[in-house]
Amino acid sequence: MSGIEAVEVGRSFAPTHANVTAESTIAALLDAAEPLQDAHVLVIGPRSLDIVCGLIRRGCAAALEIPLAGPSCPEPVELVIVPGVDSLEQATAAASLARRSLLPCGRIVMLDTTGRFAAAVARMLRNAGFSGIRSRPLAGGTLLRAEWPMFGLGRERHHG
Repeated sequence: MSGIEAVEVGRSFAPTHANVTAESTIAALLDAAEPLQDAHVLVIGPRSLDIVCGLIRRGCAAALEIPLAGPSCPEPVELVIVPGVDSLEQATAAASLARRSLLPCGRIVMLDTTGRFAAAVARMLRNAGFSGIRSRPLAGGTLLRAEWPMFGLGRERHHG
């Protein structure tokens, strides 16, 4: 023998339930965010890399990621995606950032990863000036979608 050891190749790994759930949750977030073609999108918070990749595959014109405690987006966007909030406080911070970043008639899509406080988040979004609020349960939490009205109720634009 030449000193080369045999190595097992071609072994396949079955996807885990967690991976399948994550992929279906990402797909649901992106589906709820449609239309994406030529959109300018802000992705707020952790777990955003797979979302940005999905946006690119679906024809998004530009995508920017910022942390939940980050500054406002330097350019206004049509869409904000928040791929995971674990508390009402995080949802409120994300909605505040979205308000400062969205163009009139823009929209926000947010995932409550706990599925426990969707009603409180919907109420908070309504109180923050969002409209057309809808929610639906997913395997990975509760998906919420809302629109920023044309008249920009109480809209303040801060750069920071």
